[in-house]
Amino acid sequence: MEIKIAHDLVNFLEFLGVDLAFGVSGGFIVPIWQELSSSKK
Repeated sequence: MEIKIAHDLVNFLEFLGVDLAFGVSGGFIVPIWQELSSSKK
């Protein structure tokens, strides 16, 4: 499940474009990524 979520997130980032994803939306995506990472432990 978590792997699929991460895969979907990567596809979403590619859809937005790397510059947009890590620029304007970076502040929104980073907390989600941290939550996904912490949920694996």
